[in-house]
Amino acid sequence: MMIRVFHFILDHRVGGPHIYVRSLANSLAPFVKSTLVTAGRGPLTDIALLNFRHTIRWLYPLEVLLNAVWLCWRFRRRKSRQHVVFDVHGAANLAPIVAARIMNIPMVWHFHETVGGFLALVALGKMMAAGIPHRMVVVAKKAAAVFSLPDATLIPGAVDLDFWSGRKSDPCPFDGVPRLRILSVGNLNPLKGADVLLAALETVGQPWELVIVGSELQTYSGYAQDLREHADRLESPTRRTRFAGWRSPEEVRALMVDSDVFVLPSRSEACPLALLEAMAAGCVCIATDVGDVREILEVAGCGIVVQSESSSALAAAIEHVAGISIAERQSMGKLAQEAITARFSLQSQAEKHLGIYKKLASIIEGVA
Repeated sequence: MMIRVFHFILDHRVGGPHIYVRSLANSLAPFVKSTLVTAGRGPLTDIALLNFRHTIRWLYPLEVLLNAVWLCWRFRRRKSRQHVVFDVHGAANLAPIVAARIMNIPMVWHFHETVGGFLALVALGKMMAAGIPHRMVVVAKKAAAVFSLPDATLIPGAVDLDFWSGRKSDPCPFDGVPRLRILSVGNLNPLKGADVLLAALETVGQPWELVIVGSELQTYSGYAQDLREHADRLESPTRRTRFAGWRSPEEVRALMVDSDVFVLPSRSEACPLALLEAMAAGCVCIATDVGDVREILEVAGCGIVVQSESSSALAAAIEHVAGISIAERQSMGKLAQEAITARFSLQSQAEKHLGIYKKLASIIEGVA
């Protein structure tokens, strides 16, 4: 039986959940037909739904209502619902939950975030999901705690080690002096904390070059402009910042291989996929203590965890990495790759998802 899984993501702009879904789809292709449905159309979208909230936030209830109606029309025929599972990604993604409840379609609800502001929406979603076969899945223990999901299945993010691993390049001179090559990956959103990283770099004495990979978001255009102005003030013969915008996985991998340290300065995360990718690439990693980051890095002994929103702590960690030998960095990178192999294998995580999809699909088939 071929199971058809429709993955719903609230945003069309490429981020961690999109890569998470595509990795699953590629791994499960022999058994599952995956379709990516987003609010708005992006580079990975298969089906686009309405997106009003990016224009006016308070139109989100209307967006939910109209998208739920469209989904009910799309799956109105009983045959179109056979062997179908909705996989809903995001705590605030209510439209597919409403549609699944109306049409009795089994559902997985994935929690990729730890933002407490979504608690009311989660409570509403829980009430609607209670009447249909469903499974709650969290990518981090912290998400289960924030949203009060004691029975949720923990399936952390996963990466393809064969794709992300690569030999680290040698340090590059910077006007004759070795420079620290710093990489950060995340859309230009205040939650990703790029402003904290720039503030930290103000006090770093070692010559450095920072590359920030991530899209400039229409909803946070003012924040992105502030980042660029801050970076311009830091510019000097020994300091350089480059905003690389959105980049393909192949381009991100190349940047990771070329970097000396990967920095995740986020204010909020669950199980950050960019961090797992950097570990798989053998990067020395510095990350803030959000979500399950401390457990990910400290268990492996392959990175440094600092207090969130502390530019001084972040600066001290960067100075520390700048001061250790290349051999020490390589050793930390190797530990990171070993941790990914042991705990975040794409194959093992995909098998867990397949088991959930099969069970939910069989419940509906049995009732029918």
